[in-house]
Amino acid sequence: MKRFAGTQIHFCEPFELPGRFPRCRGRCDTNKEVIAIDQDTLGQQGWRVWQSGEQEIWVRDLDGGAKAVGLFNRSAKDSDITANWPSLGIHTNSQQLRFRDLWTHRDLTSPPAIYSTVVPGHGVVLLRVQP
Repeated sequence: MKRFAGTQIHFCEPFELPGRFPRCRGRCDTNKEVIAIDQDTLGQQGWRVWQSGEQEIWVRDLDGGAKAVGLFNRSAKDSDITANWPSLGIHTNSQQLRFRDLWTHRDLTSPPAIYSTVVPGHGVVLLRVQP
């Protein structure tokens, strides 16, 4: 399995290790959109672009100019995590981008330059950003 990040966290590990991220919004082994990111032909590793305490944002380049964005909450309590797209290298004003939540299988309508969401304790929100 390809790594999502340069650390010991590969893409599906949070869902495979009991107790690591027990409140994720889906299952890696049955979610075709998540599997597609894991098996992306570009094969690039992800990298951490932001960290504050136990909250992190990771980005992974995908084939065709898309990006996977993971908002990780390693704490036991729910936490607001905010992604500032321009600071992550995703410029919403320069092109039409499609933002998709891979757990809910829903597109985000008119994503602003800043995206905030509550991430459950020991949870992750996974987005695909596509031109």
